[in-house]
Amino acid sequence: MTRVELCVQDLEGARIAREVGADRVELCVDISVGGLTPPFDLVEAAARLGFPGGIAVLVRPRAGDFVHDAREIDAIEGTMRDYSERLGQASRLAFVVGVLDERGLIHREAIRSFREAAGDHDLVFHRAFDRLEDRYEGLEILRGLGVDRILTTGGHESEADPTELRRLIEAAGDGITILASGGLRSGNVARIVSLSGAREVHMRAPAGADRTDPREAAAIMSALTPPDW
Repeated sequence: MTRVELCVQDLEGARIAREVGADRVELCVDISVGGLTPPFDLVEAAARLGFPGGIAVLVRPRAGDFVHDAREIDAIEGTMRDYSERLGQASRLAFVVGVLDERGLIHREAIRSFREAAGDHDLVFHRAFDRLEDRYEGLEILRGLGVDRILTTGGHESEADPTELRRLIEAAGDGITILASGGLRSGNVARIVSLSGAREVHMRAPAGADRTDPREAAAIMSALTPPDW
């Protein structure tokens, strides 16, 4: 069965995700600007819900582009270390980050520092990946830096490109996971999974701007459950 990561902004959304059987949640706030770092109390409360695949925490200090200066990179690393220390290594946790340099390339030194700050927790490179001119070179760089997952639409601004996702999944092999995203909902996720071969998907079940719809969340899980499951 395809692993489902639901993106939520509050504890109510996390509880809905847990009730419908999502493998994991990504926690953020201010999703209208692409998502920002959630407060620690939300992360701590969601961790107690016991998701099989743990929780993912977006660490992004501001809206806008992904070209962060040294002060912002230090802030991202500091948040990672703080949350990791306060939650403890026993919590199954992933940090979702992404920094590009002024040329629009992966900021390798920043990602190295984030990999160290993450410790034994997973490290995910977010949709800054879709801004890369050469995503295949980027994939190999991120693999070499020890990144565990890449969140991507396949390069499209807002919609999943199943053909490109399949190519990236094939290029990634078993060394790094492609987390497919991009406008996925209950009505299209099964088709995108079938066409792309994605083993993991990232999506919302939106009810308005920032809440989670329990009916849509349940429909997502139903759409990805084999008939004889």
